[in-house]
Amino acid sequence: MCTAPGVEAGSGVHSSTSWSGPDTRSTPTLTGLGRDAPHLRPNIALEEHIDVVADCVSAAGDEVILVGHSYGTIPACGAAATSGAGPSVRRLVFLDGFIPTPGRSVFDDRPDVEGILEGLAASHDGLYAEPAPPAAYGIDDDEVANWLQESSTLMPMSVLRQPFPTDLKAVDELGGVNINYIRFTGTDLFMSAKEVAIGKGWRFSEIEGNHFAFVTRPVEVAAEISFDVR
Repeated sequence: MCTAPGVEAGSGVHSSTSWSGPDTRSTPTLTGLGRDAPHLRPNIALEEHIDVVADCVSAAGDEVILVGHSYGTIPACGAAATSGAGPSVRRLVFLDGFIPTPGRSVFDDRPDVEGILEGLAASHDGLYAEPAPPAAYGIDDDEVANWLQESSTLMPMSVLRQPFPTDLKAVDELGGVNINYIRFTGTDLFMSAKEVAIGKGWRFSEIEGNHFAFVTRPVEVAAEISFDVR
C-alpha cells in the first residue's frame, strides 16, 4: 500500500502495499518517510519512491495486487509501469489518491493541493511539509486523529514538484492491468479523480468515511480491494 504524505508505511497509511496472494502482503517504506524518516533530505527524487515500490513488486512474484493511497498512488503507478515490475501487476487499486499524468507533477495537476502544502512547508523553507491537521482529511474521531498525528512525519516537497516520468506509460495504457478506484466520501480532496476514473471506464466505487477509511472502515475497504480475488 502506497499512501499519503509522510505517514509510517507499516501502518498502511502513506505507503505502498502489494499482495501476491491472499496471505502474502508487502508494505515498503518510501525513502525519507515513516520508519525511514532519519534519511529525509530535500532532494529526494520521485523515481526513488517508484523504485522502492517496483523492487517490492518484483520480489513479490506474479499476480500482484498493487494498492496506493493518497500520494502513494503516484509511486504505485510508476511501479506498475516499470518494465521489470509491471508485468507482475494484475490489479492496480487507487484508494482516494492522485492519478498521475506523464510529464506533469502533483502540483501541476492540483494547484489547490500545492497551495495547502506550501503553507505547511513555510516553516521549513519550502523543503518539507508538516502533516496536515486531521480535520483536513475529514477526521473527527479523536482516537484516529491522535494515531495520525503520532504516525505522521514530514513530507519532502521535491517529490510533489517533480513530474511523473515521461518514459513511463500512463495508467490507462497499461495492458493487462485491471484498475479499481475507490473514493472515500468524507472529503472532496479527490472529487476530480472520480470524474477521471469514471470517464476512463475503470471500476469505481465509493465508501463513506474519511481519507483514512481503510483504518476506520477496514472490512468494507478490504472487500473492495479483493472483490475479484479467488
